[in-house]
Amino acid sequence: MTSGLGVSKPARGRYQPSPPRPYPGRGAVAFDWPYPWNAPKQGINPYTEDAEKELKLTDAQRRRQRWLEVTADQERDRDSQLSILAEQRRSEGKVQLVLGALMAQPDFIRSPLLARISAIRKSKKGNGEKLSRNYILRTVKTILARVEKMQDKQLTFGLQLVARRERLDDLLRLPELDKRAVKLLATFTAAHFETLLEQQSTRHLSGDTTLDQILRVYVSLGTEAERFNVTPPCWHSLNPYLRRRGEPPYDKIPGAVARMCCANWWFTNLWALRCRWREELLRAAGLVRKQDSAYISADALTHFREQRRRTREFLKAFELTNEDGFSIDLEDAYYAGPSNPRHRRIEMMTTVKGMQDIAEMRGDCAVWCTITTPSRFHATMIDGRLNPKWATKTVRDSNDYLVNRFFASVRKKLNRQGLRWYGIRVAEPHHDGTVHWHMMVFCRPDDRDDIVSILQEFAIRDDRAELGDDITPRFKTELITAEKGSPISYIATYIGKNLDAEPLRKANKDTGEPPVDHESGKSMADTVEHALGWASLHRVHQFQFFGIPSRQVYRELRRLATQLDRQGIDAKKTQRLSDKAMDDVMNAADAGCIATYILKQGGVLTPRNDHIVHTAYLQAEKPNDYGELGIQIFGVWSPMLGEASRICTHPDTWTLKRKRKPASGAAARQGVDVEGGGAAAAPWTRGNNCPPEQEPTNEGEAIATTAPSENLDFERMSAKERRQLLRQIRQSSAEDKSSMVKAHIDRVPPPVVDQKLMKLLTIEGIEYETGARALLRGSKLITGDRTLSLTPAGELVEQEPQEYCQGERCCAPLREVDLHYGDVGLCICCTEKLWGPEEMERRQLEAHQIADELRRKGHGLLLNRLKKVIMKES
Repeated sequence: MTSGLGVSKPARGRYQPSPPRPYPGRGAVAFDWPYPWNAPKQGINPYTEDAEKELKLTDAQRRRQRWLEVTADQERDRDSQLSILAEQRRSEGKVQLVLGALMAQPDFIRSPLLARISAIRKSKKGNGEKLSRNYILRTVKTILARVEKMQDKQLTFGLQLVARRERLDDLLRLPELDKRAVKLLATFTAAHFETLLEQQSTRHLSGDTTLDQILRVYVSLGTEAERFNVTPPCWHSLNPYLRRRGEPPYDKIPGAVARMCCANWWFTNLWALRCRWREELLRAAGLVRKQDSAYISADALTHFREQRRRTREFLKAFELTNEDGFSIDLEDAYYAGPSNPRHRRIEMMTTVKGMQDIAEMRGDCAVWCTITTPSRFHATMIDGRLNPKWATKTVRDSNDYLVNRFFASVRKKLNRQGLRWYGIRVAEPHHDGTVHWHMMVFCRPDDRDDIVSILQEFAIRDDRAELGDDITPRFKTELITAEKGSPISYIATYIGKNLDAEPLRKANKDTGEPPVDHESGKSMADTVEHALGWASLHRVHQFQFFGIPSRQVYRELRRLATQLDRQGIDAKKTQRLSDKAMDDVMNAADAGCIATYILKQGGVLTPRNDHIVHTAYLQAEKPNDYGELGIQIFGVWSPMLGEASRICTHPDTWTLKRKRKPASGAAARQGVDVEGGGAAAAPWTRGNNCPPEQEPTNEGEAIATTAPSENLDFERMSAKERRQLLRQIRQSSAEDKSSMVKAHIDRVPPPVVDQKLMKLLTIEGIEYETGARALLRGSKLITGDRTLSLTPAGELVEQEPQEYCQGERCCAPLREVDLHYGDVGLCICCTEKLWGPEEMERRQLEAHQIADELRRKGHGLLLNRLKKVIMKES
């Protein structure tokens, strides 16, 4: 468009596209299809196009083609068979490697797994070899890896260091040792600590010993004890790095040091460490589970039964005697108190009933909670398979998690928010031994949601991702209502199956059978022993009440009420105690009403310091084996009234004595001449191991000897005649040699001798010319029946004369070990032939115990010195 001036202006708007050009007739029409190859192909006309002719084969070619096809099939079959054989050979090699590693394991792990492999091989399905091969390559290989990890966890660097440094190799294989070997190891360990005590005392304790120096010696011993995976006594209160506040209790140091130098204390700790170590290896091997042995291994259960049997025998063999001579059986006293499972169960049920009455009185609600540890603590799943999430955690680790991490965190947050609760917690095992809790919580209805929310928060805090939306595997809660039942009905089953099997043997009204434990699949009555053994082995506190007054005071008040009833003081007619508040608490305890007892003591959720009655303690009069005056229960008292309110509930001092069994008949008179005043009687066997002592010969009396004959028949000579002839030859040769030496010494000028040696020689009566030169040359000087020698320090020492074995066909010189463990005049080999190896082991153990007792007495002076320093500083 042009304007009037002839200038063109741009047109605004859309231009119309130009039409397509005409098709030239060559190539594909691109705009009809997206791509050229999308166009349809031209059809085939059979009349205009020639079809491909099929090639015809000759007979020879057909036969060759068939032969090639058959050969190819055979080659494929052969390759398949060869690959199968190669895979079998490779798997057999792997199987042998796994079996070789299994055979290197201790017997308590190797034997159960080999028995399981043998049972799989004998399977009736016909494929036992294949199943056993798969079991070895999959399960056994995994088990060995888990066992190795657990072994590495138990074999700490400190334990390996002290075992190699002190040559205590048995520490490295502690789970395989029996009690005799552990006792011997404990003796060596105590000797090592006594040596360490001497070294540290010489290093740190000077003339003016201070308390810090004594504490430094204790810390050195305690650090060494920690390398044995054993917690030293009073470690958390005396260790300056662990003590939180206040001055350390220095008066506990002598007893703690004495314990670490005692073989009995080390045996107790090493045996407990051995049992827990062994049990954790069995858990790692999958031998503690529902399918084999629930809660505890069969090996540990056997030891627990044996320990209970020995405890019963001990109780039957001893009695208690007071100052008046009155005696009672120790077994009766043991089963009359809380040690009796039946009495303990009744007391706990009574306590729960009292808490239930208090809750109803206060209008509190009851909540039942179940808390389980994360999956990393569980070694085995419920179906018996190994848990792949297990992180080599022990039973103690799971218990410490619930006590120190879960429960401690819950208490701190509840205290910060001012929420109050009381109740009971029950610790029981899963089928693989892992700890889980059941809690009966009483609280105000308004606080219930907050308390449950806090419990849930800390229960699922660790490893939250593994739970997902369902948290019931870790935390369950249920509000107890009247329609569901009472709190005591909830807790009754758990108290029974973890303590006393008597009420669980009754058949259920609905099923007609005894109740079954869902963890083990067995009767609850049959699993009580497993639960008790589990708690004893792993030191798990099964029952714990919180928020209520002390039950020990409850027991002491019931004891006091019984004593007053025996004195004829009637509670209905008169007030038995001078203080009305104390008398009311005692009457409530005497009636057996826990609810009234709690109210009279101040109620639930009352601090212990505000309770009316407390337990009174007294320092013991006699020291224990470690020189400590322990603390024992004296009775009851009220802090509000002071020391004047102390009442004794244990007036008698009982002494433990072995029962005397009266002997009767001929058995009581064998080997003892009663009429002869206790003299030795004729032995009742053909051999007498204790012959009468022979009187020694008078001093200067010579032993009559005969000159050796010229024609001696050594074949017909007895052992005694041979020893006598050898003694004569040695004596004659020594005399000839001494005369020659004396003639030679006379021609040698005398050496220079200091005044100290001259004085010693004069005291011993040794001539200067003959004796001094020989001693200075390092020779031994024989004077009569004494053998003298000179040490490099210039000290004159006497050596014991050499003795020889008097056994038949044995003239071996008696060494120090023969004098310690052998019979009189016999070497250790002849003694072992006479009595057997078991008797020698017993003698060695007794000798080590005697040596330990002597060392302990020797260190008594040092411990007394420590006590005197402590008392002086205090």
